[in-house]
Amino acid sequence: MSLNKTPLTYLLWLIISFTFTLICIPLTFLPAPKRYSNRFYFFLTSLWCKLLMFFSFIYVKKRGEENLPSYPNQPAIIVANHSSVLDIFLLETLVGTYPHIWLSKTECAKIPLFSILLKRM
Repeated sequence: MSLNKTPLTYLLWLIISFTFTLICIPLTFLPAPKRYSNRFYFFLTSLWCKLLMFFSFIYVKKRGEENLPSYPNQPAIIVANHSSVLDIFLLETLVGTYPHIWLSKTECAKIPLFSILLKRM
């Protein structure tokens, strides 16, 4: 069973990522003030990451959510140590609809379609 999980995970990740990218691209054409405060976009990205984590077949338990800042009264900088490729998905599920901005390496901008989302959001 475990040998079947990896190809299944990659297939489901591909389908989910492609679908959510197509759904989110129209939101990138909103004016900048609306883009950065659009809770629907952040809901979609949070849902996307939750699905990716679910189909990774990895159980994750959250702790310390009470330490997160409350929107909009407490802006914050959240930094990950990137000990895993899943850090981005985990952080996205953690911040949820809290408006946020990501920083990424320039190599990520070479991924078709996804690069549009990175540059605009």
